[in-house]
Amino acid sequence: MVHLDTIQAQYNKALRYFLLTKYSHAATSCVKALDQLPSLDNQDDSLTTTTLRFQLWLLYINVASTLLSSPSQSIVLTTRLAKQFGLPSTSTQSMEHFCLAIWERLVKDCGEAGNSDPRLVCAYLTLTLKQSIPTMGRQAAEQWFATLPDSTIDHLTLQAQSSTTTTDIYYASYLQVVDLYASRVLPDCGDLESARSFVEYNSFLSDEKKEALMSLIQHVQDNQQRQAERKKQLEQQRKEEAAAAARQAALEKERQEQNARELQERKKKEAILQQQRHQQQQQQQQQQQQSEQVPSISSSSTSTTTSTNARSLSKQSTPGSDRSLTTVKAWMQQLQATGSAASVGVLVVFFAILGLLKGPRGYLTTALRTIMEKLWQTARMGTKVTYM
Repeated sequence: MVHLDTIQAQYNKALRYFLLTKYSHAATSCVKALDQLPSLDNQDDSLTTTTLRFQLWLLYINVASTLLSSPSQSIVLTTRLAKQFGLPSTSTQSMEHFCLAIWERLVKDCGEAGNSDPRLVCAYLTLTLKQSIPTMGRQAAEQWFATLPDSTIDHLTLQAQSSTTTTDIYYASYLQVVDLYASRVLPDCGDLESARSFVEYNSFLSDEKKEALMSLIQHVQDNQQRQAERKKQLEQQRKEEAAAAARQAALEKERQEQNARELQERKKKEAILQQQRHQQQQQQQQQQQQSEQVPSISSSSTSTTTSTNARSLSKQSTPGSDRSLTTVKAWMQQLQATGSAASVGVLVVFFAILGLLKGPRGYLTTALRTIMEKLWQTARMGTKVTYM
């Protein structure tokens, strides 16, 4: 009894760790207590030992299920974790290997899968469903169903045929295993036909229970179909959204390319217009330069022409001037010979007025200037003669 008290203390310690959410310590305490339990061959038939064994295994499986399913902790399957649960290091290869190692440890402790308490089988099936590995749960459940001892089968048959209202714990736990296996594990494995067949040919189920399970399986199938349709709709919606996004992206790309082409065309047009304006400005500058050069050329040509005309006129007028000068000289000599001084003075005034009226102001013609010089010389000579 002292030995069982020690195991009971380890169980209480593990339970406190579990309630304090110290799952690793709880698992270690459970493993220590399980290792101290006597094997079934050496175990006495006392209710205390059987109950303590069941409590330890139920707590062990619940600790594993809670720890592996905890959303607040990122669980990594390490060798240390396997050691805390008393599992071999090979169990850390995957979650399937880890859960399978837990089931194998339970089977080893019970001696055979069929000797396991159905409540422990329900806890293990719940663990596999939480970890989304229904195939491991199916494997464990089918192994348990196949290895039920004859005594257990007789007990289940008796309970199924009994009309008493009192429900046997073992039979009620068996119905829970059947419920989970037929309505959760097999449908999650995608095998509804096997679930219907299992319920239909199970002799331990009453007609009412079979009808309820068939209805539950049909409900699960309807839910799966709705989920599949919903998933298909969501997939189709995602495809349509992706296609719409692709079309939008293509339109946006085309619009950007069109804008780029229009911008390039505008730049080309602006370049052409700028080049044309530049050419026009150059032409205007050339025309302006040419227009500035034309008046100077015309003025120079006009001045050249005027000077040429003047020289030609002077050349043309030279013979006539010479003849007029000869005539005037002869006339002046005649007047001088006759001694008509008054006539000479009148003649000088006349020619002066005629010269002023004929030519521009302040400018005397060559003939008049010559006459004036001759008259001046004559007057001086006459003055000298008179003086003498």
